[in-house]
Amino acid sequence: MFKMQFTSYLKDVEKEMQKAEKRQRAKAAKYLDGKLTETTTARFGSDSNITKGVNHINEKYESKVGFGKPAYAAHLVEFGTDTRFTTKGIGSGKKGTGHITASPFFVPTMEEESAAIINIMQEAWF
Repeated sequence: MFKMQFTSYLKDVEKEMQKAEKRQRAKAAKYLDGKLTETTTARFGSDSNITKGVNHINEKYESKVGFGKPAYAAHLVEFGTDTRFTTKGIGSGKKGTGHITASPFFVPTMEEESAAIINIMQEAWF
C-alpha cells in the first residue's frame, strides 16, 4: 500500500508576508512622521502643540499618521473655519467673532512625500 502525506505551508507563508508588509508600513509611517515633524517644526516651532502632537501608530492591518494630544487645533489650521457666532448673539451681524483662514500643511506634506512612501512600500520584502 502506498501512503502519501501532504504538508501545506501556506499559512506560514501568509503569516510571513503579513509580517513583512507590516514592517514596510511601519517604516513608511515613521518616515512620514519625521517629514511631518520637520514641516510643523519649520512652520510652528518645536515647542508648539501641533509639532508635539505629530504621531504615528502601527496596527495589525493599517498604519496611521496624524495628530493626537496636544494638537487639538491642527484641523482648524489645516482646513480653516467659517465666521463664528456665539449662542448669546455675540458677534452676530456681519462681523462675527472672526474666522481662521485655511493654511494647509498636512495634505501638502502627504502629497510631496507620496513618491517616497510608494518607493518604501515597493522595496523587496523578502
